[in-house]
Formats: sequence, structure tokens, C-alpha cells
Amino acid sequence: MSPLPSKGMLYEGAGESIGDVKGFEQEQSNLCQHLWSPFSSADGFKLGCWFIEGKVPKSQINEYFMSGLGNASSAGYSSMHTLENRLQGLDPHSAYLQGNERQVDDGKQTLPFVYRNVLDCVRYLLCQIAYSDNFVDAPRSKCVTNGQWTDTDMHTADWGWNLQV
Repeated sequence: MSPLPSKGMLYEGAGESIGDVKGFEQEQSNLCQHLWSPFSSADGFKLGCWFIEGKVPKSQINEYFMSGLGNASSAGYSSMHTLENRLQGLDPHSAYLQGNERQVDDGKQTLPFVYRNVLDCVRYLLCQIAYSDNFVDAPRSKCVTNGQWTDTDMHTADWGWNLQV
């Protein structure tokens, strides 16, 4: 067993990225080439946002296009199904958040029970570039101006340094 690190010890490279997020460069390139991707136009994006923010039911979205009110060529989709496909394209890691459904029987009735794999949820969070600056993967030392240690977070307190891996 290795000795515990001292409070002032720094780990070279701790907290730095260990590599590129799979597919990130391609995603960036695609976005630069087509600003509204995965939508075909600003109109399609704005209409999709309006449907979602307005909580328009799926059946009403389908009826909107079937009745000829919407211009499918301008929007780039013609049903809720194709809109959902566009929305899934916005998050390439959404597969980690797939729900599983089972039935729960309490003796009186059978109810649906939806759950997610917690490890997949953690993988999803770790893949999110937007959160990368907020992850802490090693204990850190914080020192106030008068030379006293300050423990403001779990990873700066003695607890973080006393963990054995």
C-alpha cells in the first residue's frame, strides 16, 4: 500500500483530459459546415423549438403536417417521428439515457415501471463537454492569503486526501 499523499502534494496532469471525446471533432466540423444541423434550416429548428416549448402533442404535430399547414420542405421534417430523429441527432450520447420498462404488480394492479441504468447515466454525464470544467477527479489544496488551509469542498477537505484507491 502506498503512503497517503500530503495535503500540499500536487498530481501532475490530474484533472486534465485523457483524450478527445469520441466524435467531438467531427461534430464541430459538421456544425461549422451546417449551422442548423441536424435540422435543414433555421425555420425547421425554430418550428421544432416552438412545438417542444409549447408542449404540442405528437398527434397534433402529425395533424399539422398532414393538413398542409406546415411546409415540410422548409422545415426538413414532416411528422413527429422525423422531428424526433432530428432531436436525437442533437445529442450523440443520448443512447446512454435509454429507459427500460418493466411491470410492477402490487397484487391489485400492474403498473409500468421505467428506469435507467445508473452507470450509463454517469457515462452520459462524463461525455458532456459542457460539464468538463466542473468535474473534480482528484483532491485539491486550497490556501487562503494568510497561509491557512481552507476546506470549502469535499475534494479540498481532509476526507478527499484520506481516500485510498
